[in-house]
This record gives sequence, C-alpha cells and structure tokens, in this order.
Amino acid sequence: MKVNVNNKIHEVDSTCYLTELLQSLLGDAIQGIGVAVNDNLIPRSQHGSYKLQENDRILLIKAAQGG
Repeated sequence: MKVNVNNKIHEVDSTCYLTELLQSLLGDAIQGIGVAVNDNLIPRSQHGSYKLQENDRILLIKAAQGG
C-alpha cells in the first residue's frame, strides 16, 4: 500500500506498523523525531501498535535546538 511521508510516496506492506516504517526510513536515528499521522500526533508509546492505512499522511518532525 502507499503512504505519504513528508510529501513523498512510500510503498509499505499492508500490515505495516508505524515503528516498522520509522525503522526502515531512519534506522536507529529516531531520537528527537515527532510523528503525526493524518494531522494527529502519535505518542512514541503507541508507535508499535499504530497500524498504517492506505494513503495515510505521515509528518516527521525533527526537534532542533535554538532560541
């Protein structure tokens, strides 16, 4: 199935969970990453149980220091 990650289409298995997608895209570099699916923030504690659906819009946001 297809999902949209930061405005780029990605093909994933129909049984893909959010954690699997993040690992395939980012590897171990998921620290400091915020995730929203269809404009809803998904807490890190739910990444492993959040099953993706066809055409989900996923936004990955990297935390940055600054002021």
